[in-house]
Amino acid sequence: MADDTQWRVRLSVVETLPVYARHLGMDMFNTRLKDIQARALSDSVAHIRERAILNLSELSKEFGDEWMKDAILPSVQEAAKGSGPASYLGRITSLQAVSALAATMPGGVISEVLVPHICVPLARDRVVNVRIAAAEALIKCAEKLQGENPAFVKECIRPVSFFLSIFYTSQH
Repeated sequence: MADDTQWRVRLSVVETLPVYARHLGMDMFNTRLKDIQARALSDSVAHIRERAILNLSELSKEFGDEWMKDAILPSVQEAAKGSGPASYLGRITSLQAVSALAATMPGGVISEVLVPHICVPLARDRVVNVRIAAAEALIKCAEKLQGENPAFVKECIRPVSFFLSIFYTSQH
């Protein structure tokens, strides 16, 4: 059903993944359902991608931050590396995933993985919407890190935000 041609069927499957995660446990989820979650993040239908992003926080709470870092973040990072118009949605989705995860992930993961490997490279993307999504993700990350690691916010996030504001105003 996860590969059904009808997007509403695929959406229903993705919506139930957190329930299955709670009842089946991490091992069964990893072997049977993790790939469905990863594929949903790159689905061609926006509603499915949005629901998959919402699932990330629930799955992180259920299985823990280390599981999220090891099992899901690599596919989010891969989507962020895509170039060209065909991978535009992957870049946007990866930034939306960062925004969703910023509230639940520990500060170390945000400062070591999310910001330097996803947000900062995409803040310099050629597509304006990707840069806007990067700015939104950086804001969420800064909100989380402001109390935990203000030096990182000042040294790494604010310069990128400043770059984005200059670039955006020079384009318009």
